[in-house]
Amino acid sequence: TQDGEEVVFVNEAGRFTPRPVTVGRRNGKYAEIVAGIAVDDVIATDGSFLIKSQLSKASFGDGHNH
Repeated sequence: TQDGEEVVFVNEAGRFTPRPVTVGRRNGKYAEIVAGIAVDDVIATDGSFLIKSQLSKASFGDGHNH
């Protein structure tokens, strides 16, 4: 989740961007995505924590704003 929404990270022009999705069934390991991505979208299946932290870092600048 990001900002209260279920998202997946989709590779768009070499960058992973969050895309809101609708999640269906879950079994603890997998989740069914029923809306929000296309069959040919390339999504991140690992490393979402790293992607989210990089997005947060980018939104705050490089961290050297003193």
